[in-house]
Amino acid sequence: MDAKLKMTTVPDAPRLAPESAILPLSFFSDFRTAQQRKPVLKGLLHCGETSAIVAPAKAGKSALVDDIAVHVASGRDWNGHHCPEPGAVLIIALERAALHQRRIAARADGLGLSDVPVAVSSSVVNMLDPAFPDLIATTVFAVEERTGLQVRLIVIDTATKGIAAGGGDEDRARDVNRAAANLRRLHERVDAHICLVWHSGKDVSKGARGSSALIGDLDVVIEVKGTQIRTASVAMANDQEPRDLINYELRPVVIGADEDGQPITTAIVVSADAPEPSGRSNLTRKNREAHRVLTEMLAEGDTVQRPDDPKVPADAECVLTEAWKDRLLARRILDGANADTASRQFRRIKSALVDAGVVGISGSVVWRVSN
Repeated sequence: MDAKLKMTTVPDAPRLAPESAILPLSFFSDFRTAQQRKPVLKGLLHCGETSAIVAPAKAGKSALVDDIAVHVASGRDWNGHHCPEPGAVLIIALERAALHQRRIAARADGLGLSDVPVAVSSSVVNMLDPAFPDLIATTVFAVEERTGLQVRLIVIDTATKGIAAGGGDEDRARDVNRAAANLRRLHERVDAHICLVWHSGKDVSKGARGSSALIGDLDVVIEVKGTQIRTASVAMANDQEPRDLINYELRPVVIGADEDGQPITTAIVVSADAPEPSGRSNLTRKNREAHRVLTEMLAEGDTVQRPDDPKVPADAECVLTEAWKDRLLARRILDGANADTASRQFRRIKSALVDAGVVGISGSVVWRVSN
């Protein structure tokens, strides 16, 4: 202890009995260890913290959280934020649980994943109930036992429904504070990040709908704005600078067929940050979509070692041409019902993009040419 600090002694007095309860304490010797936060997505989401994704209805906030969930569950970096290790994800879907399931399945298929440790609960939960932290904690433990992985991310969509389930009102600070206290108790039981999906008000510029008490208990607030192209931004964070995270659009994908043979579709998040080909005015929609899929594959790390081929630039990041074709078939950009038709379409796409000077192809690999 610093010699300049005046030392005092504790006077003789009756001491606490051994069984007496005290508040958990941390002392200075523990503080430096406490500075090391456990990242879920480094620099964005961390265990022991709570965030909210805020947007108007139908703005794609749930689709965004599903995209994040698949990346966390598969241990993939998300939009430049490093995922140190895969972790299980629990989504408490108080509305549209089946939609979460369809989107997650579609996103996993798009990433070539046969399985991801994501669990979705469709039960209505009361976030104001004192039993709420224990209920969610025991559910987390069940997910961990099934997946063999620690749950790193818990999503509650939407938290306002969880407050309403207990007869609460999102506009009342008392109710919001009760829910926040239960979330803090949950943090004491599980080492995960909790992400709340929350609606914004009629005036989107004013952020989350309801009592401002919510903000005081959040470590990160991500706001989603826009219609066709959405922008997700860090609007507030304790240890981060406000910044744009991703510009994205919702792309419809076919995930199967019903009993009548009609396609079953859902929508997944696709980055809109990828540059368009310089010759886009001369390219068809399919050509532009194929170029964007290639850019997406490169961003996701679906690359192979550059071949020893003088035609391939030294700094080129390469993707297998057949893997690109498979992704185009999965996205229904090519006609998967007829192999000959799909091959002809693929040849035309390759020729158009090479002629436009936006991709290069040699042998079994393809790469994107910088504009």
